[in-house]
Amino acid sequence: MYTWTGKQVGMYISMFISTNMVIHKSMWISEYVVRYLRTCAAIYLNKIRNMKKTKFVSFFNQKGGVGKSTLCTMLASYMHHSTKKSVCVVDADNLQQSILEQRREDRQSKDELEKYMYRVAEIASEQFYEQIYNNEDYNKYDIILVDLPGNLWQKGVIPTLCLMDLIVIPTGFSDVDINSTNKFVQVFDNNIAPGRKKADTSLSPSRVIFAFNRVNKRQKEADAYLSANGDMYLKNALPDSVCFQRGFSTVNEYEHYRDKKLVKKFCREIENMIKTL
Repeated sequence: MYTWTGKQVGMYISMFISTNMVIHKSMWISEYVVRYLRTCAAIYLNKIRNMKKTKFVSFFNQKGGVGKSTLCTMLASYMHHSTKKSVCVVDADNLQQSILEQRREDRQSKDELEKYMYRVAEIASEQFYEQIYNNEDYNKYDIILVDLPGNLWQKGVIPTLCLMDLIVIPTGFSDVDINSTNKFVQVFDNNIAPGRKKADTSLSPSRVIFAFNRVNKRQKEADAYLSANGDMYLKNALPDSVCFQRGFSTVNEYEHYRDKKLVKKFCREIENMIKTL
């Protein structure tokens, strides 16, 4: 016996009510039935439009030592423990594998917390589309955070960046850091944005946001810079604090950090940005 799925029923109902049919009085379908079918179809189609869509967020910077892996796990911890979102972290930095190595250490020292851990997946950047993005097993997650290699021209990095809904660029406030971020904007405009549109025309444009990290020695200058370039930078900057480096973990909640209020503001700002994607 053939079983109709909800999607098929909704499709045929919507086709039925969208046609310019004139229901004759002698037909067995009354005006009230048509109204009921129209209402059901509208509700169902609205649910389809609002179906959960996995959001892909990447932490990337060509310059090393800016804390992209630390910030990735910090956001993952916040989203997993505080918002109860289903989170998966993909360590696509197959040369460093900082997050993957940290997860192994966490498992050895905190086996009893295994059930509280979010998932950490290992994948090379050139295999991201086939094994993660186009894999139904990962569609169940609300958010997938991707830690990429620092080499922009490494195989698979730019194609993976093209698939991201949000790209977070952690950066310092030195002239070298600022110049590096400006160069990335050029690459984004010339390669990533067109590549995303070519990969899938149904995708909305990805967004790039820069996040100041380890800037407390020049906080006033950073604040002035944010005032002038606020649209491309997170308002909440993180200071150069040892506690953030020590707090690098794939298990600890964000409250583990000494300056948890600042961490919460930082992560919540990114969370609100993800909601608009």
